[in-house]
Amino acid sequence: MNMIKGGGAALAREKIIDSNSKKVAIIISDNKLVEKLGVGRAVPVEVLPFGVSSVISRISRLGGRSTLREGQGKLGPTITDNGNMIIDVEFGPIEDPESLEEKIKGIPGVIEVGIFTGIADLVYVGKKDGSIEVLDHV
Repeated sequence: MNMIKGGGAALAREKIIDSNSKKVAIIISDNKLVEKLGVGRAVPVEVLPFGVSSVISRISRLGGRSTLREGQGKLGPTITDNGNMIIDVEFGPIEDPESLEEKIKGIPGVIEVGIFTGIADLVYVGKKDGSIEVLDHV
């Protein structure tokens, strides 16, 4: 029920909406399911522009390899709706997503982290055969 989100660079806004919702349902295709977070997917991190270099340096001490996300179809970095930048961080398989999320959020300049733990109430998984699997906390 944990996930990495933020491919669209709206992770801070998504977390605000999710945390204020009575129930959160996520819809995914089955190719998004992994045994461990971090397998085949970088963790997006929203960062104040002034702090990008510092945040990248501090994240490297946590074992992450950061890349500043570049805008598609334009020059320069991706800018969020909040005016911040996104770095994508490769950690490999994440053993303790809650702890990693908190460590990253503790870095000055970090606005939000694309690790979403304990937020989803239901996950609807669309299968290739057209069926739907429903995952919940039970």
